Amino acid sequence: MNRSEAPEAWKVKASTYSNQMSWLNILQGEQIADISIIVASIDPCMSCTDRVSVIRDRRRGVMTGDDLHRLSVEKTRRLQA
Repeated sequence: MNRSEAPEAWKVKASTYSNQMSWLNILQGEQIADISIIVASIDPCMSCTDRVSVIRDRRRGVMTGDDLHRLSVEKTRRLQA
């Protein structure tokens, strides 16, 4: 503590991180054409999501924006093949 009333460190967690977890349930069974309006309804801040914490089989990791983009390109290519 620096003896002032100003914080020394501040970590902001945009609500988008928490809201993204609900997307699978929210979008299940909906039409593809409706995805953009449904996602917009939870007011996402996509610039706030430059990384994602991933927990799979009790293993944790962090994926950066570059990792997510690479996976997206790979999946798109698989779907187009």
